[in-house]
Amino acid sequence: MCTFLILNISSLQLIPVNMIAYRQQYGSVNPAGIIAPAIVATFISTLTAVVYCKVKDRGGEYDSFPLWLCRQ
Repeated sequence: MCTFLILNISSLQLIPVNMIAYRQQYGSVNPAGIIAPAIVATFISTLTAVVYCKVKDRGGEYDSFPLWLCRQ
C-alpha cells in the first residue's frame, strides 16, 4: 500500500502531454522534444521512490513516520 502511494507521489508519467501542449502553444520548434528527458526524469524519481520504500521497509520498526503507519 505504501509502495503504491509512493509511486503516485513520484509522478510516473510516460508522455508529458501538458508540457508538449505548452511548448506548442508558445511556438516551440520541436514541442515533443521534451519526451526523452521527461521519461528519464520520471524513471529516476520512480526508482528513487521504490528504493526508498524498500530500504525503509527493511529498517527497524517505527524508524520512519510515514511508513510505520502503513505496517501491519
